[in-house]
Amino acid sequence: SQETGGEGGSFLIAENNWGQGVAALDLIESEARYTVTSLGGEFQVYNDEFSADKMMTNIQGMLSSGADGIMYFGSVATLIPNVSQMCQQAQVPFVIFDQIPAEEAVLEQLEANPYYVGSVGTDNYAAGANMATRALESGCTKALILGGAMGDPVHDARISGFTETFEAGGGTVAGVARCDSPADGTTKCDDLIAANPDADCIYALTGDYATSALTALNNHSADMKVYASDATANTMQDLKDGKIEVADGGTSIVTTLAGTLLVNYLKGNPIQDADGKAPYLNTIVAFPITAENGSAATR
Repeated sequence: SQETGGEGGSFLIAENNWGQGVAALDLIESEARYTVTSLGGEFQVYNDEFSADKMMTNIQGMLSSGADGIMYFGSVATLIPNVSQMCQQAQVPFVIFDQIPAEEAVLEQLEANPYYVGSVGTDNYAAGANMATRALESGCTKALILGGAMGDPVHDARISGFTETFEAGGGTVAGVARCDSPADGTTKCDDLIAANPDADCIYALTGDYATSALTALNNHSADMKVYASDATANTMQDLKDGKIEVADGGTSIVTTLAGTLLVNYLKGNPIQDADGKAPYLNTIVAFPITAENGSAATR
């Protein structure tokens, strides 16, 4: 079939990075670039700088720049309907990845949009629940949680999974700190530890926040076990050094799958579910990484 996107059958795909300079987010960007270029396309990235306003400006910029498709990192859940409407008006297909919608009303709106290609994300509730189980098995009873801003669909789900599982197992979540960006992580974790010096573990919602937690623990000369989702290069080294108990990895596969969905659409081969709708994949579970298997693991 005829490929979309200009001379020579090439196509241009744009992606928004919620905040460049953060290891986990830059890894997502790198994976998106690799996927698109490996499949024969050109790739552009726009930096949201942790700003919802900048994100919307960037989406408009993608649409006006001639992008043939958009990989949308939907970190602000309330803006997903707006982005969908903008893409439909511009007749530009888009796929949502990693931070995907969960509300039925939003999903129904998306499914009515012929330019919506699908959503691919991990089972973030399970990610949090699995970390809680690990903490309980190691004897932890009082936990702290450190992560990104409220309303972040990934972090909200991980907190729910950890909290409900940890408390069902007899533990207590003594404090939760939410940060506008990882730059706030150490200060927020300092405050958590100062208010709860008897806590025995910290669940960091990404590898960047695990680094912040370790810095804060060092500041207080405190001894708490650290569990982390979304391992980064720093996380991997800290695992090997015994500073982090368990992390998880492998979630970048959602970026690969999302890019593949979009490229197939652009090539005239849209992938649909059994009901003829754009696929909604939210069951990918990250694998555990420990000091023992860390040498062979990647995010």
